[in-house]
Amino acid sequence: MRLAPDCKSRNFVLYCKSSEVFSVENLYLCHRYHCKYTSNVLIMNKNTITNFTAINGGIIGLGFILSYLLVHLLKGSLHTEDDFSQYLNILIMVAGIIFFTRKYRATEAPTYFPYWKAFQVGFFLAIFGAIIGKFFLFIYYQYISEDALFNLMKLTEKNFYMMNDIAGRELYSDAVIAEELQSLTPFNIALSGILSNTIFGAIVSFITAAVFKVKSKSSDPFAKSMAEIDNSESSEN
Repeated sequence: MRLAPDCKSRNFVLYCKSSEVFSVENLYLCHRYHCKYTSNVLIMNKNTITNFTAINGGIIGLGFILSYLLVHLLKGSLHTEDDFSQYLNILIMVAGIIFFTRKYRATEAPTYFPYWKAFQVGFFLAIFGAIIGKFFLFIYYQYISEDALFNLMKLTEKNFYMMNDIAGRELYSDAVIAEELQSLTPFNIALSGILSNTIFGAIVSFITAAVFKVKSKSSDPFAKSMAEIDNSESSEN
């Protein structure tokens, strides 16, 4: 059996269609995976989604970090009255999930991209991005700006009393407010931030998955085989 061209080359799919290697039962070549040959045997890297989302989720996380640094440079610290980093982060998260989910579909799953996999890509992007962004925030509170944590406590206290005023009664007593403020440690803030970003990313991914999913309707045998492989993988998982 002759070796196939590199899986990223232009002739890769044509090779799969034309060579004796191609068959539904014995499909060694798959343009959706990152591949390599060792002793004339093709090894498929089935961790494509994990690798892709870890790298590109890191880019989203870097965007979060840049937004924090931008606000710090402009305002002197995070969590001031006119801190806009949270709005930037929402934009970065949504844009990142849309862009990289579309990129994954174009490069890894152009013929068959089911809803569950499209959601998985967006969800993992959100998780990796949140971990990196909030890890930096933890470092920021600990070593860069102690004022930021104090500012956050003041804003939190102000919001509690504002809710009491709106309700016209004491929803939150001074003791409860003091307890909540005491829980605002760098670790707790970072952990809750990861959780909230992940939940928000999941909501966005539910929507983007519906937009970017691809159900293969092609009569092309290669595309059909890709769909069969995906169906078998999803049933195994």
